[in-house]
Amino acid sequence: MTVDDLRKRLEAEGRSLVEARAAVAAGQDIALDELETRVAALCRDVQALPLAEARPLADDLQRLIASMDELAAAIWSAVRRNPAARVFPFQLGRP
Repeated sequence: MTVDDLRKRLEAEGRSLVEARAAVAAGQDIALDELETRVAALCRDVQALPLAEARPLADDLQRLIASMDELAAAIWSAVRRNPAARVFPFQLGRP
């Protein structure tokens, strides 16, 4: 996996996170588990690079982290507005 390949994947996941935030804002379900799986795999692939090769991806990773924080905030906001919302595959506070 090259740095360019990983950068493209980071950009694609960034777009996915923007789409997920829009879906949450519209009250739609999101496939949070699928998103989490893809982001985790992407992070593992970046970690597998030698540090010198991974370093140029630092800004891209920071943007991804910021976008994930924004999605988390959107989810919590949706839950506060509508505690019965099913934005997670489970109800908050219930198994």
